[in-house]
Amino acid sequence: MKEAYDKMNKSAKQFVDLTRELDATNYLLKSTVMDKQTAINIHIDTISKLKQELEKAKIETEWVNKKLISYSTSSYVLDHIFLKQTKRMNLRRKLTGMGTKGQGIIVFLLP
Repeated sequence: MKEAYDKMNKSAKQFVDLTRELDATNYLLKSTVMDKQTAINIHIDTISKLKQELEKAKIETEWVNKKLISYSTSSYVLDHIFLKQTKRMNLRRKLTGMGTKGQGIIVFLLP
């Protein structure tokens, strides 16, 4: 009977030791999961911030492109229409004699 009692006591002690080991392992695993979850949350926040920055960059790029188109249009106007008017004014000055020493004739040019 004593042998059975000793065997049962030994088994109970092994069970208690195993339970303690499992509790320690469980605690370690929970800690690891919490650390991993925190790291994942940080990465998700970083991705979210980067997406916001990307959207801001896209909006700014679109704004700059529209401004560039506007400047290109203005450049076209200046290069073509303004130059035509300047040439027309120079021709008018030559024909009317303005800017020369003598008297010129007055010429009216239609726009």
